[in-house]
Amino acid sequence: MTMNTKTLAGVALLLVGILAFIGGGDIGGFAAFLLSIGLLYYGAKKLRRSESSNQRSLGILLLIVGLIIISNWLPFLISFLFMVGCLILGWKLIKSGGEDRAR
Repeated sequence: MTMNTKTLAGVALLLVGILAFIGGGDIGGFAAFLLSIGLLYYGAKKLRRSESSNQRSLGILLLIVGLIIISNWLPFLISFLFMVGCLILGWKLIKSGGEDRAR
């Protein structure tokens, strides 16, 4: 592997992604995110198919709780997407860095 600009940028992005994972990779946050998605889905489904005011109230309550949970974990989601993006882009730059020299 030859060291050129793309390879160096790829290694830097990989290091940023790994450090973001170590510093903020919260598995509990991911579980809460999945729970909130489930609550939002079930609440919307309950609201659409409600036949009484009690079912409609339950649907609205589930939507509100789901929104509260997902808004609390939104910073985690943004940092997780940033971390994954850095890792993927860094790996692609490392892989394509050696190909430019060969041409």
